[in-house]
Amino acid sequence: MPPRATSSRRPGPTRALADIYRGKDRLALISDLAMNELSAREIALREGVKTEDIQRFREEHVTEIAEVRAALAGKLAIETAGLWITKKQNRLAEYQAQVEDIRDFLAELRETGVSWSRSHRDMLKVYLDLFKQTAEELGAYPQRAQAPAKTGQTVHYVIDTADPAVMQ
Repeated sequence: MPPRATSSRRPGPTRALADIYRGKDRLALISDLAMNELSAREIALREGVKTEDIQRFREEHVTEIAEVRAALAGKLAIETAGLWITKKQNRLAEYQAQVEDIRDFLAELRETGVSWSRSHRDMLKVYLDLFKQTAEELGAYPQRAQAPAKTGQTVHYVIDTADPAVMQ
């Protein structure tokens, strides 16, 4: 059998760039960059993306990478380092962005002459839910108080009868 021809051409990116910008893959990449054990080229080869993409990611996520470095040094909690959602101010900003998007969407519906639809109803429900969630984040609702626990001895009487005259 003749030997197979080999190409000297390096394989190109095999993974969608958006994959490294989401969820656990994003956090893993932030951690890799924070540990600084691999070069951008080595990470790019492993991830199947371009080296330039890793460099751009590093530049865009400087704060998160610094947080993970601080957590690795024992200065921050490792469980939340590099996660923007764990910070109240970031969550509130996201709520606000969503509220603004919904408000704009509803305004567009009105401008096009759609006065009411399921989209209105659904968007208004989410809109109001976001306001409630924001108020909860800010502590506007007092904690629901439970009924005080009963102390001492309590006796419960159960009268089980079919004859209502007994109760008089």
